[in-house]
Amino acid sequence: MTETAVTWSDALRAFASDQHDKGLAASSVARQVRQLWRIAAHFGGTPSAVTTAQLRRWLDEHRGSAATVKGERITLRAFYRWAEQASLVEVSPMPAPASPSRYALDARWQDALHDFETAQARQRIAPATIAQRVKHVSRMASALQLAPWEVQGVEVRGWLDALPVSEPTRLAHRSSVRAFYRWAHTAQRVAVNPTNEDTVHPLHLGAPPQWAREIHAYLRAERAQGRPASTLRLRRAQLERLGREHPSLEPYELSLDDLLEWLGGKRWAAETRRGHRSAVVAFYRWAEATGRVEASPAAALPRVAASQPRPRPALEHELSAALAKATERERLAIRLAAELGLRRAEVAQVHSRDLMRLPGDDQWWLTVHGKGSRQRRVPLTAELATSLRARGEGYLFPNPRGGHLSAAYVAKLVTGLLPEGVSMHALRHRFATRAYSIDRDVFAVQRFLGHASPTTTQRYVLVNDDNLRALGAAVAS
Repeated sequence: MTETAVTWSDALRAFASDQHDKGLAASSVARQVRQLWRIAAHFGGTPSAVTTAQLRRWLDEHRGSAATVKGERITLRAFYRWAEQASLVEVSPMPAPASPSRYALDARWQDALHDFETAQARQRIAPATIAQRVKHVSRMASALQLAPWEVQGVEVRGWLDALPVSEPTRLAHRSSVRAFYRWAHTAQRVAVNPTNEDTVHPLHLGAPPQWAREIHAYLRAERAQGRPASTLRLRRAQLERLGREHPSLEPYELSLDDLLEWLGGKRWAAETRRGHRSAVVAFYRWAEATGRVEASPAAALPRVAASQPRPRPALEHELSAALAKATERERLAIRLAAELGLRRAEVAQVHSRDLMRLPGDDQWWLTVHGKGSRQRRVPLTAELATSLRARGEGYLFPNPRGGHLSAAYVAKLVTGLLPEGVSMHALRHRFATRAYSIDRDVFAVQRFLGHASPTTTQRYVLVNDDNLRALGAAVAS
């Protein structure tokens, strides 16, 4: 079929069929087609006859609301992207969107490589070696067409594998790129070295390339705000799932209907649904703020009501049985959760430097590294302080690389000692319930647990039937 033979009617019928095949919600496709029919009526002729100048003038002179203009611009861009791929038009006539940054790609690489050269020279690297490294990295930059700090490990590996060179030459390129990103990581240009194989999580499932690039950029912005690594890992997993379940779409082609269909189709617990909704809303809010999408499709996602979980504190006989089976190190992990209310990540991070005495106070205190990089101090009993100090210098739960064990591994150790169905978090509920029962001071318990609100603390406290009966009898007497 030639370009001139394709009418608006034929093109819109084929476009709608393609959108349905990609999995877009029927309501979204119907809305797009309605918008395109109005545009077709305005221009007449065929889709291929419309010029960039005409589209720019039509968008500039549009009398609709700002939201309407944005919506129709997004639809037009999707239509002409499809038309270009289907060879209905040679080049999309859509005006290019405003660049979210004036820092051109070539300039970014030029500046980065200049700084890299300077740093290498200060290390007294041979000039010939520096020149070769710069040449190799420049070759990668030209091939990937990504900013220096947007490049990910999978893209580096893909580029190296595709290089039409001998194996020794490929290894030389690999060495140069690793030197560049080793410098970038040391100089704090990137938070994660994309060439470091150790940074790949074994359960990291990834996302389609077009999603992975945008998720990486979003997480970099979140890191710039000081988000903790645990939050970044969770956000990555949530957004990568969205990407994997929409592999044929660009991230910014999804509509509100598509997101509603995705969230509504899951058999998730309320908190899981709330977490995924929050990730999606934050991602598209960032995309709108940076000019990647003209209007966030997630802005109108309905809120998910918080669940009302029943507290499940570990029972005393369950705690005693776990302590009896535990090693010395496992016993401390259990006690930190059950006697101080620490989260699993807080237990994993305990270090000897966190033990302290305050001026004029003989009691030992523990600095707890909580969620969101917030710290709090909790008092230790003399016996627990002695046990912790006896472990010596460094992390209480060290890993072979000089850091600490992961929160997940610590939780696995502790949960394996508890009865089936009882988690390490149940020890935290145990602390909250017992602490509250002493003098009913929810604010003191809140400070121990590190909660931002006493409302959250109340969800950890189990009020048993005996307390209710005693309260009722006291009121009636």
